[in-house]
Amino acid sequence: MSTQEYKTVVHRFVNEFKNGGASMAPLDNLLASNFVHHFSDPKLPAGKEGFKAIANMIFKAFPDVHVTLEFIMVDCDDVVERSSVRATHGYVSGCTTHR
Repeated sequence: MSTQEYKTVVHRFVNEFKNGGASMAPLDNLLASNFVHHFSDPKLPAGKEGFKAIANMIFKAFPDVHVTLEFIMVDCDDVVERSSVRATHGYVSGCTTHR
């Protein structure tokens, strides 16, 4: 892929998934069929399903999350995204937090 193609994928990931209102549908098109997550919890399923499980927890904890993409760096096949996140903490693991 070209540098611009990598950047386009990152923009889509942020806009369609991270800011997509908790929809997991974009992941089926954005993540490769052989996608591997590196979360350490052995109870998580492998691949996309494990990533979706973590994402669902995050969207429940921060229901109004909004990500602003600040910077993308591409070097060969390595892509780095820097972003800022705004959200209100909501419901996590049976507990609701209050300010």
